Amino acid sequence: GGLDGTEVRTVDKVVLSLGFEVSTEDFFDPVYLVRNLASLFGIPSTRIRVPKIAAGSTLAELDILAPSPCDDISCGTHGACHLGQCVCDDGWATPACCSG
Repeated sequence: GGLDGTEVRTVDKVVLSLGFEVSTEDFFDPVYLVRNLASLFGIPSTRIRVPKIAAGSTLAELDILAPSPCDDISCGTHGACHLGQCVCDDGWATPACCSG
């Protein structure tokens, strides 16, 4: 048993979660599609991948990845997030110091 899929139907306009309207053509623009879908679903765009889409098709395959423990963590310019925790570069003692 797999997971149930989500069906996306296109209409003349798509209303994003931000409350403004865009044309279907603009929403499905290949340059902004992932960003627009992420906004619609309320998730970071890094969690969406579009492995297959055919020009002129009304169907697109999406992969929505599980949330990462680092999604909402910023470790500044002198550190990186690992498993939800900031790890500072050499010479920086604490996560609070990672931002400089």
